[in-house]
Amino acid sequence: MKRVDRIIEAFQAMPDKQLTITYGKHDPVRAELMKMAQGYENITFITDVSDEQAIQLLSETLATIYIPRDEDFGMVPIESMACGTPVIGVNEG
Repeated sequence: MKRVDRIIEAFQAMPDKQLTITYGKHDPVRAELMKMAQGYENITFITDVSDEQAIQLLSETLATIYIPRDEDFGMVPIESMACGTPVIGVNEG
C-alpha cells in the first residue's frame, strides 16, 4: 500500500543517490523490502526510530518520498514539512 517497493526499484537504478527507509520493528513487509534492497549500498534501513532521530533524519534529508495508494495526506508529510523538508507525494487519496 505504501509502494516502498517502487521507491526501492527507483533507487536501484540510481546508485549515486542515497535512500534511507525508516520502519517499525514489527512491520509485516520490512523483511521482504530488505531482501529486495540487498546488495545495493545506497539503500539503508533504520528501524525503531525515536522522535529525536526522526527529527534529525527529516531535517537533514533532501526530500521525503511518500507515495501510498489511496491514503489520505498522512502524518509523514506533515512531520517532514514541519522539519523544513519538501515532500515528493502522489496525487491520490
